[in-house]
Amino acid sequence: MHFITEAFLEEDFILFATDDAGKTNGMTCGWGEEGILFNRHVISLYVRKSRYTYEFMNQASHYVIARVRDKKKLEYFGTVSGRDEDKMEVSGFVMEDLPDGRKSVSGAVECINLRKIAVVDLEHAAYLDEELAEKFKEKEDPHVLFIGEVIEPVSFVKGATYE
Repeated sequence: MHFITEAFLEEDFILFATDDAGKTNGMTCGWGEEGILFNRHVISLYVRKSRYTYEFMNQASHYVIARVRDKKKLEYFGTVSGRDEDKMEVSGFVMEDLPDGRKSVSGAVECINLRKIAVVDLEHAAYLDEELAEKFKEKEDPHVLFIGEVIEPVSFVKGATYE
């Protein structure tokens, strides 16, 4: 365990999800946590309802988080909406099916496959720290918490770039 806390504390990562039509979209994620829930190893990610990736996450039963060291691609995925252009095509990332049924993202340093097991809408959450709720605009544009069970083992992708 400690995937998020050790590997991702200093860097963002990209969340990739594929919709029912087979289209993949991604976004950088800076909010996540790892732990044990329902006696399972889980990673929880927070996605705003206004994000295009939110639509993909609602449809997907599985999704991938990938650590990417290419700062330009991280910036691109964090600033451009998939509503405006196909970020997978522009970035050169390709979602690949592995023989064991997992997915991998070409060019990523590490990938973790997750199976969605719970979704929590934070729109009506009781924020005990109003300052934080205001700072992060939780009342205007709330997050949804996606809880995913980690599918072991973590895949280490060959050919990743360390730019």
